[in-house]
Amino acid sequence: MNIIVFAKTVRFLQAQTGSDPRQNNIAPGDLVDMLNPFDEAALEVALRIKDAAPEAEITVVSLGGPSAQAGLRRCLAMGADRASHILYGDYVELDSWASAAILAAQARRMRYDLILCGRQAIDSNAGLVGPYLAAQLAIPHISRIIKLAEPGSDGKITAERRLDRGDRETVECTAPALLTVERDINVARIPTLPAMLAAAKLPIENCSTEDLETAPTLNRTKTIRLSNPKAKRRAGKQLNPALSAAERMKLMMKGGGAPAPAKTAALLEGCGEDVLEEFERLLISSGVHFRP
Repeated sequence: MNIIVFAKTVRFLQAQTGSDPRQNNIAPGDLVDMLNPFDEAALEVALRIKDAAPEAEITVVSLGGPSAQAGLRRCLAMGADRASHILYGDYVELDSWASAAILAAQARRMRYDLILCGRQAIDSNAGLVGPYLAAQLAIPHISRIIKLAEPGSDGKITAERRLDRGDRETVECTAPALLTVERDINVARIPTLPAMLAAAKLPIENCSTEDLETAPTLNRTKTIRLSNPKAKRRAGKQLNPALSAAERMKLMMKGGGAPAPAKTAALLEGCGEDVLEEFERLLISSGVHFRP
């Protein structure tokens, strides 16, 4: 069985200390390159098929700039047989249909019985490349896979997919087919240090869009501006500006706002008659009237 895994190296936000004023985007120093976790789970599915059927061959294909090499090296260290890199520097501006068109052109050059990819990428969260790719290759597509049975010799593929409200659905189709898997379908293996050192020396096939039979014009999208969400003001009383920082923190931790106004109190002193007269005066001043 020939298996193709489409993987993407994404830029993951590890911190947000500032923004790039030229692009109105997150500062580059706050981003790290990593293999998309959904695609890593898809590769683990392929590796488990290979564990059961050692004659299976796994090829990982990635579209992107030079940073995609790191993700492909990790795939090789995990156990993939071959890696193919479609070099395209402006891949971020490609929409899902254009990305699927490039990947489909590469797939037509290869032999495959099964195509696996993650349900979505954590940078764009579009989840459209997989279905678009299946449509352009005119092969069956099963989405949101959470369990995959071992493919049989008759070419049947049986998978369990997730529906809304926690429901499950078992679907069967014939190979070749494309499956998009969920992130929690498995726990991907961690490559060992010797495997990572060996993967650093393995060759990676490089090609460009000029080498593929793609459309001359590709749809592009451009991010004009990114901004942080506006802070929502909590409904309720405002904190008393006269409070110290420590007192404000205590009130916020208790979920309160401005403290209630202090109640005035007076201590009546003197002999019994004087106390009664003063008490009567206070009642009258507060609006209490005595009937004769």
